[in-house]
Amino acid sequence: MSMMPGNLIIDIVTEKNETEFQLRFFDDGKAGILHTRTGESYFVLDSSDYWYDLIQSRYPPVKKCSCENDWFKVRFEYIIREGYDEFRSVFIDIYCTKCNQEELVVIDFRHSPTMQLYETPITFCEKPVIKYSLHLLAGYWTTRSLKKIIKHMCCSLDLKAYCWFMDLKERKKYFKLTDYKELRAIVGSSRFSYTAIFFARTEMALNEMIEEIDTGDTQKDCINEVYVKEDIWRTHELIKLGGPIVIASDLAWFGLREYYMVSFCEQFICDGAVVEKSEEFKELTSNVLKWMNSNFSTARGANCYDSKLL
Repeated sequence: MSMMPGNLIIDIVTEKNETEFQLRFFDDGKAGILHTRTGESYFVLDSSDYWYDLIQSRYPPVKKCSCENDWFKVRFEYIIREGYDEFRSVFIDIYCTKCNQEELVVIDFRHSPTMQLYETPITFCEKPVIKYSLHLLAGYWTTRSLKKIIKHMCCSLDLKAYCWFMDLKERKKYFKLTDYKELRAIVGSSRFSYTAIFFARTEMALNEMIEEIDTGDTQKDCINEVYVKEDIWRTHELIKLGGPIVIASDLAWFGLREYYMVSFCEQFICDGAVVEKSEEFKELTSNVLKWMNSNFSTARGANCYDSKLL
């Protein structure tokens, strides 16, 4: 049962008592940033987790009111998740400083706990714009395509493969080093469901990559959970192949296609600075990028999910 009295409201004020802001938000509300009249910037809620990835392809413009003014006062209303001491979303009310017209931005929380996002609604951002080498290759590919990628990574490039998967029969998650034969069996069997596969040039220390949680609850869908640390591929020299999202075509004869994402970066951001990965890893990712571009489409085309050529 929740001990909170109801929805909570905060008028946004900086430590310098500034209350007027310019706003930049991505259209889906996933990330946003506020600029003050003194030139400081602040991340909205947990936007720092997503901002730098999103701006690699597009930097959102400053929001403008219909009266052409671009300065606003900002209020956060935290919406309680019924029955829990948690929030399910935030209503961001913005008020034009010129005409007082009100607009609303809704942000749904994707994780918990959320109390920290109430205690720290905005976070100082020293450098709103930092560019680094990030590659996100997405496509609607078949299972046959997936096996082709795995074979290239394991056999042609001789990479180590670490698979994070669930054995549905045992109701248990694993994260382990797998060879090509075992990996093909995992992705090709209805007994297993995988979350991600990580490819590396050398063997990794598994205990540095995972967190193990024993729920102790036999009624849970999965008794023993194993979690890979969030975004481990960013700071380590890893190439991530995410688990599939099944997409159904409107055209029945094309059947189902699966959406995949291959992610890697040759640099990463640490404490506001860009850190380089090794030259060996850069050479590897350059080869992977060339091979992916020559064998798969990451946009509409011959290899999209509803192509007759598949």
